[in-house]
Amino acid sequence: MSDLEHKKALYYKDGELKTILPEDLTNPEILEIAKTEFLMDESESIRLRPRIQENKKPHFFSADSEKKRIILNIENDPVHNLRIDEILGILKKMSKWKIMIGFFRSNELEIEPKFILEDYLWDKEVHRITSSEAIVRHDIFGQKKDISMSIFKPWIAIEVINTHYPSDTTFDEMINLSKNFPFMVLFDIINTKKKNYLLHIDSKSNQIRPLLYIYNGSVWKGDKELKHVKTSATLKRELLTCTL
Repeated sequence: MSDLEHKKALYYKDGELKTILPEDLTNPEILEIAKTEFLMDESESIRLRPRIQENKKPHFFSADSEKKRIILNIENDPVHNLRIDEILGILKKMSKWKIMIGFFRSNELEIEPKFILEDYLWDKEVHRITSSEAIVRHDIFGQKKDISMSIFKPWIAIEVINTHYPSDTTFDEMINLSKNFPFMVLFDIINTKKKNYLLHIDSKSNQIRPLLYIYNGSVWKGDKELKHVKTSATLKRELLTCTL
């Protein structure tokens, strides 16, 4: 990547992510900030520095040799973002949730807890490094507050779909991550006749009831492993079939 391809630089100040554009560097005050803050590219994987040269446009450059990771799974529109805020607001109101999975026993539908999520941190648009080549941006992500790991304290991602479904690369990254770590991906589709059917969050009972989800390297529907779902295209078909 050439210097001029860095269209912006990011840095954190008092916990808030801030942006500096190349043209901002002509302002002496902003240039001083750029010189003293820890600047990053949009993937937050490459260290940037400002450069002002005579007869050249101001720009950012990297003197390091970090490999740039591609940011995956980005959908950004008002309807999509409003739904994310709605779900996040509900999740943050409770300190304890039960993820409930449905199954049939003697032709009767029953549900049982798969995980108890207690004292979780929840946030939106969370970037997480999933491999040496990729960063997945989860619409909503939650994890236990303490730093110990357990299969009973999984990372939880919620992917809200309005017009964009996960790409093949995003799908593969989430599947592979769930093979190696306690990680569960839940799906919610906005434009469907069966609202809250694919992902039902009930604050009265403190229950999260996903119909389709990724866990342990596979896509599941209830307690049934969908072994034929191996691509984003087959995932999309299953998601749409569930909401018809």
